[in-house]
Amino acid sequence: ARIRSFIRKQQRDRSIAIGREILDKELRKYGRSLNKLVKSGELEKALPAFGLKTVDELLSSLGYGKLTPAQVSHKLFPDSGEPKKPEEERPGRLAQIFKKVARTKKDGISVQGIDDVLVRFGRCCNPVVGDPIVGFITRGRGVTVHTADCEKVLATDPERRVDVSWDEETDTQRPVSLRVVTSDRRGLLAELSQAFSACGVNISQANCRATGDDRAVNTFEVSVTDLKQLNGVIRQLERIKGVYSVERV
Repeated sequence: ARIRSFIRKQQRDRSIAIGREILDKELRKYGRSLNKLVKSGELEKALPAFGLKTVDELLSSLGYGKLTPAQVSHKLFPDSGEPKKPEEERPGRLAQIFKKVARTKKDGISVQGIDDVLVRFGRCCNPVVGDPIVGFITRGRGVTVHTADCEKVLATDPERRVDVSWDEETDTQRPVSLRVVTSDRRGLLAELSQAFSACGVNISQANCRATGDDRAVNTFEVSVTDLKQLNGVIRQLERIKGVYSVERV
């Protein structure tokens, strides 16, 4: 008898909790709060219509499925007309901002077909469109994209890697750094700048220094649309007289 009583109490408590949840969800369609209706005594006014004496009996009947939340709401608000769109279906301001950030951070990346995932690019390798890439799940920071041969990602846990691919329709520009070793002669820097310009590549940052052995090391940070454009500008630089090497860093 005690076991049966205990089970009945558990079932009743559970049905009350379920009833509370589904009724609260229904009331929010009308811009109302279950707690406020209980405190104000408005909910008790609907009890006689269902032959019930307490709010818990009402919630339990909802949880057991003896009543529907729509029946209760119609008794409470008979003249309210059509319910409003549920609040849970209206994305909050924070959710809208997060989705916007997630979309803008994707930068032409598809993560196993999932949309609206936060994507970052590894600064260690700065992948550009056309590079073979792999994703790495970072705790609390979404997916970080690296080139497939990046030493950093090769050293990570394989179970945290995820398949990623470039969106073929993307026109996103990606930053990349080039180190150009040249002879230290007058006018060469201008020729390098002209080569970038001829390939439609913008220089966002440059660091040029002479090494003292009649050579100069020039590091350029540029923005390219894809690997094809990057390789094109590298070939253009290598054709310039006095350029010893061009490498991506």
